[in-house]
Amino acid sequence: MEELRCPSCGADVSFRGEDLTVCPYCGSQLYFGGPVDKAELERLRYVNSEYERSEANAAAYKQLLKSWRKSAVLSFVASGIVMAAGFSLLAFEHTGAGAPLVLLAFAGLFFSPLLLGAFYPCFDENKGEMVSGSGKKVIKILLLYGCSISVFIVSIILGIAVAALLGADFGDDDEDEEDKDTRSHYSDDTDIFVNDWAKASYSDKDDDLLQYLADQCPGDIWEEDKDSEDTLMTVEYQRAHARALISEYDVRIKECEKHEELSDKELEYAETYFMDRFDSEVNVTRGYEYHILLNTKSKEDGEKEEYDDYCCVVKLKDDDWKIIPYTASELKRYSS
Repeated sequence: MEELRCPSCGADVSFRGEDLTVCPYCGSQLYFGGPVDKAELERLRYVNSEYERSEANAAAYKQLLKSWRKSAVLSFVASGIVMAAGFSLLAFEHTGAGAPLVLLAFAGLFFSPLLLGAFYPCFDENKGEMVSGSGKKVIKILLLYGCSISVFIVSIILGIAVAALLGADFGDDDEDEEDKDTRSHYSDDTDIFVNDWAKASYSDKDDDLLQYLADQCPGDIWEEDKDSEDTLMTVEYQRAHARALISEYDVRIKECEKHEELSDKELEYAETYFMDRFDSEVNVTRGYEYHILLNTKSKEDGEKEEYDDYCCVVKLKDDDWKIIPYTASELKRYSS
């Protein structure tokens, strides 16, 4: 008795050297023209071994393809999650953490198709073996780049949606643009003057800091003292204060509101202030108290708050408008 596989279906077939045998599985007739000789037996064995090799290669190919697909899915999912997280952080203005995540995810979406395409398994069913399949790999790379673009778009939408659910504010863009130039809301010269002075108070630029001090100092005194060591020290002190503020918050001037005009008594207090502060005799002709409303937004958690500040702006005779960083009631401390 001999046991071979059917060349048609691969099933086991037993026979005893008959001229004709029928496969019990597929019904194929196996004709040997007499007792099986060694040559025919070797041919059948070769066919059998080739079939088994092809089946083993096909099984290995299926396993490789399954692993490849799993790697592709993990790669795109991981890149999408990182991209969405990065955009969520950027929505809360956490640039230091969000930007690197976005760049990392973008690099993953760019290079993953190349690597996945290069290792895409290709199988020739006719030969029953793995082949290089360079043409298929190029097409696969192009399809994978299409997936990368889709993941990129979806992850942006997902990141923005998550940020919105967590409380990110996307509706203040127009308002922020207006706040960047509050001067456009004012027609009164003193409104513009106070607004510019308030902006300079949280700037760390040399020109702004010097102007911030000049706006508080009588003109003749400023010309003498602007290059002095005391002025330079004051500038550095104000710079450190401003940097400490703007390193943690985005600051915007919401409004500079003019209050009542200063009374004659309060104007006298202002003159005493300049004498006490700058040792300068000035004649204050008129003035106003101002309420300054500041909006701050934390760079760490996006929390918003409002702060009130006050000052007085006064006109010196034969000089410009000047700022006194006190309220009108606080000027009473300079009563003679």
